Amino acid sequence: MKDSELEAMLRAARLPEKSEEYWDAFPGELARRASRPRMERTPPPRLALASLAWGGALTMACVVLGFGLGQVNGHALRGVWREEHKWREELAVVPHQLCAMMQPERGMQWLVADAP
Repeated sequence: MKDSELEAMLRAARLPEKSEEYWDAFPGELARRASRPRMERTPPPRLALASLAWGGALTMACVVLGFGLGQVNGHALRGVWREEHKWREELAVVPHQLCAMMQPERGMQWLVADAP
């Protein structure tokens, strides 16, 4: 839109019509609003904002740390659970003959004594 088109459009627009009562009351309304005491806006205390920011940062750090450790150690934890399950099954089979548990390079093993 060119400046001349915009100017023509603005000139063609009508002004909003106000009643005589409005214009009579207008100066009094302005004086009343100007003499009214203003409400001062007090900024929030810095301590509250700082503690909120630190609390949010700490919460986020804990969440990220928890998810990170869960992802890294998740596979290892599943392996430990499988090993424990195997140990419990073997212990149930030979409960009185178990002498010791050994952990060579291949994983946990049982040292079982001869039957009494």
